[in-house]
Amino acid sequence: MSILNPNLTIKQNIAADILNFRKNKAIVDIDNNNKFTENDLKIHKELINWPEAYPDIFGTGLPEEIEFVEWRLINLEDIDYNSQKFRAGGRTTKEKFIEIKQNIKRNGFKLRYPSICLFQNNTLDLNIITGNTRTEILKELGFKNAICAIFKSKTKKNGEQLYSNEQINESVETMGGVFNTIHDPAGSTTKADIIRLVKLSCDRWKRTKGQCGTKTDLHEIGVKVDKLSGNGLFQQDTRQRMVYEIYNNYNPDNQVLSWTPKKVESWIKDNNFINTDKCIYIVASSGLPSKALTRAVALSSENPDKEIRIILNPGTLSGYDLKQCYENTLSSFVKDMKIIIKHYCESFFGVSNPKQIRITVYGAVPSLSSVHNLEKLVYFNNNSSDFYQKKDEAKENYSFNINDDKVSTISDFIDEEDE
Repeated sequence: MSILNPNLTIKQNIAADILNFRKNKAIVDIDNNNKFTENDLKIHKELINWPEAYPDIFGTGLPEEIEFVEWRLINLEDIDYNSQKFRAGGRTTKEKFIEIKQNIKRNGFKLRYPSICLFQNNTLDLNIITGNTRTEILKELGFKNAICAIFKSKTKKNGEQLYSNEQINESVETMGGVFNTIHDPAGSTTKADIIRLVKLSCDRWKRTKGQCGTKTDLHEIGVKVDKLSGNGLFQQDTRQRMVYEIYNNYNPDNQVLSWTPKKVESWIKDNNFINTDKCIYIVASSGLPSKALTRAVALSSENPDKEIRIILNPGTLSGYDLKQCYENTLSSFVKDMKIIIKHYCESFFGVSNPKQIRITVYGAVPSLSSVHNLEKLVYFNNNSSDFYQKKDEAKENYSFNINDDKVSTISDFIDEEDE
């Protein structure tokens, strides 16, 4: 009998005892067993409200073409764990496989997590949706069977398919990606997994002429990437970079570049923006003007005879209007930097504008092939406050003024006594 917790009521103590009992019963000792029993299956089914706890697997989040059938004990010999048909990245890495195997050996096989998921096709064959790693581990540990959740496509009353094979495959591929982001232990979904699954979906959209799959525009690709990434698996910047990589694959004439500091440094070097005895180039994140200015001031102090030229990294653009996002990002940086300079000058020297400027925003790397030449810098004219790019002869010039929105114009920063 367990010791009563004095901080709980009698009913709460009883509830805690029941919960602990369920938890203990919900772990199968791998070392002392070689198969799951009917009782293990019963415990797993009744342990929690599966549709409520995991709606994307057993409830309302399932694709409309698919339905959950039942849980069964399946002989491992009947499962081909070498071919996870609906998992984009194939098998788990060796390091992750060992980690999961050690977890199962040390802590037992936990029945409170979703089981291995299998899709039963029209010929009654069983394909792994998710659970390839656990199936292989159980085989290595000498187990004979596994608790499996069985899914199938919805049918008419006479047994005929309600949906096409393309629609069914699209849904099951999506399930394979989504399921693997939900539970533990499982081989982690990677960016390569998601990118490959979305590309398969985009290819299906083109092959079926839009009947199913993912349309190759930024919005639809973004929706698909978010769906496959689950909750919190990747940061928004990472997701957006995946979206652009996929989008660029299908839209070679309308490229969207996502910039990292290393990519910008490489681009600058390839385009011959090299430090000389007269100037030094530095890369600045467009979202961190204060940090960029601090670095530029330190370099200027160490190199009083050189101009410090800041080249902006617009990072990963987001939103429906990427051109506007690009221009707003650069405009905000310049305006914020000028405000910071103004505050420093007023605080230390009693003027709003420095007499001599050795630090300049020189330009920004391009991001959008629809308006930019991706091999040329988008320059900044500090006198007119224009970002501009002279394009090839076959294209129009590109430019915008940072003050077009009439916020924080350059005149705001000029001291009246200096005019």
